[in-house]
Amino acid sequence: NTDDNELSYNLRLNYEKDKFKNTIIYNYTGIERATTTATKTMKNYYGYRDAINFMGEYNFNLDNKIVYGLDNEFDRAKFQKDWPTDYLESDESIYSQYLDFQSRPFEKLYNTIGIRRDTHTTAGSFETYRGTLAYKIDNESKLRLSYGTGIRFPALYDYFYGTTVSNKEDLKPEKSKSFDIGYEANIEKLNSSFDVSFYHIVYEDALEGWQSHNWTVKNSIGEISEENFLELSANISSPFMHYQFLHALEKSKSA
Repeated sequence: NTDDNELSYNLRLNYEKDKFKNTIIYNYTGIERATTTATKTMKNYYGYRDAINFMGEYNFNLDNKIVYGLDNEFDRAKFQKDWPTDYLESDESIYSQYLDFQSRPFEKLYNTIGIRRDTHTTAGSFETYRGTLAYKIDNESKLRLSYGTGIRFPALYDYFYGTTVSNKEDLKPEKSKSFDIGYEANIEKLNSSFDVSFYHIVYEDALEGWQSHNWTVKNSIGEISEENFLELSANISSPFMHYQFLHALEKSKSA
């Protein structure tokens, strides 16, 4: 069983003038978790996160705008290790900058292109990209597609899992490339909507700590790909009920 206490608060400051819209956000989250195992072993975990973010927007006109911002996250944890069972304190920070250009080049065509740079205090700096297209067939349906890259840094527990990670600089962040295409439709007369889509994701340097790695958190060798041949979702609403449906056909493989 576990007994958890969580405290979080948010402070937001908005400023708008002419074509500019700027927002500064401060978030704090603190968690204290007291756990008891089936053998009555007790362990306490403490986690804290401070985030200071800035997001800006400049509208050139009704069809073109640019979104820019800064994200700064500061994580700190104190927890009891598995081997040996002394307490350990650790912290990491991520400093990020991003830029996203959004436009409507034609009446029914929308597109975005963005870049993001993340700097991790241990893993280093990396850039990711993303582009999207959407074609509005009519007022109730559209086609969409996107391609992007992503990154996931090791968590504090990945870096300090027991005594198995002797050199945390050896862990690389998990990287991904993804592509998706889909069709969305809203049926106002039936107060319903549905979405059919296909996506393909490839992971490199996947972070795993299973038995195959002797329970040590390591980067997997090779690529892991995930394909979703068909994902169908629907929402059907009426005055008497609301029904949601999701069905997916997918497979994954390693190389």
